[in-house]
Amino acid sequence: MEQDKTFWNFKDLEQHTGYKYLWLTRNILFRPEWRKKLDADNGGPVFYPRRPGQRWKFIAEPMEQFLKDNFKDLFREAG
Repeated sequence: MEQDKTFWNFKDLEQHTGYKYLWLTRNILFRPEWRKKLDADNGGPVFYPRRPGQRWKFIAEPMEQFLKDNFKDLFREAG
């Protein structure tokens, strides 16, 4: 796993968290309270695909920091 990437794809996010697409989308990416913070349209580190063929993109460093900073809350809410 490359640590020096500027951008992650979804596979990179899965590798960094140990969770798969369904869990990540349900428990983090599509939860309204997190999406507001994460969406690139609001200055966050996540590009949410808007149409078929577009892919998820994550700015690696701020996404990793978000996961670290919100670790306790992310897993408390996920159950």
